[in-house]
Amino acid sequence: GGAGASGGAAPSTASRLASLIAFGGAEPVKRDPAAPQLRSCPEATVLDGGAALRVGGPASQSVRHQFAIVDVARECQIQNGQLVIKVGVEGNLLIGPAGSGGTHSASIRVALRAEKDQRVVASRSYRVSATSSGGQTAPFTLVTEPFVVPFINEYAGDDYTVSIGFEGTRSTVAAGGRRRR
Repeated sequence: GGAGASGGAAPSTASRLASLIAFGGAEPVKRDPAAPQLRSCPEATVLDGGAALRVGGPASQSVRHQFAIVDVARECQIQNGQLVIKVGVEGNLLIGPAGSGGTHSASIRVALRAEKDQRVVASRSYRVSATSSGGQTAPFTLVTEPFVVPFINEYAGDDYTVSIGFEGTRSTVAAGGRRRR
């Protein structure tokens, strides 16, 4: 294949994902000047080893299919004194040499970790699926229901981290969190 238009898809992908996870409309509801302001939202990161899930054997020829995360986004707001976070994930399904078209699914875990003690404060598993004829990549999109965690300060990005990864990979986003060696 050729290179196509440089950078054409990236901005539209990001803005499409951001619009999918946005809370309500563009105008904030009744803004109380005394209410706390939100100046940063926790960073959403894909864990090392958690960006792709390969199904099949170890050799390239034995791969049946592979899921890959291509973009993540998050949206935050304060509701009733709590921090509310929605997370969006976009990715693709690719059919491998040993695979065939059809609908395939995988599990993605999304976890919120408190920065002060690295404890997982919320963690949920989501099932994603995509259908491919076999010759093309097939997209998938995940938008989580809102995670509600204690609001600590206006720089919520300093208080929490959002971790995302496929379940069944080397990444450790599970309830136990990252292992220290």
